[in-house]
Amino acid sequence: MIEVEALTKRFGATRALLSVFLRPDTDISRDVERALGEIPLTDPAAITVTVRHGVVTLAGPGEPAPRRTRESPDLIPLAIRVTWDVDGVVDVVLAGPRTCTWGPRSR
Repeated sequence: MIEVEALTKRFGATRALLSVFLRPDTDISRDVERALGEIPLTDPAAITVTVRHGVVTLAGPGEPAPRRTRESPDLIPLAIRVTWDVDGVVDVVLAGPRTCTWGPRSR
């Protein structure tokens, strides 16, 4: 019985320490959308951001990506990196094909 009590106390202490790093999914979603809005995507509103328990899912248009050039880089890795920079993100998942087109905004 003493071992169970010690384990329970240790788990409670660990949970209290980790709670400092946990953030509500709504806050994470808002921050990810804001961060994605700062990179030159064709249509940031076309990217759906969902968060569950800190796992961010990014979904966008599933059209095949055009051939990438210096003027039209593949922005998916940048979107993933920017998402990882948001506090509270545990994982980033792409929904749909890897070739989603999130190209530069037309000017």
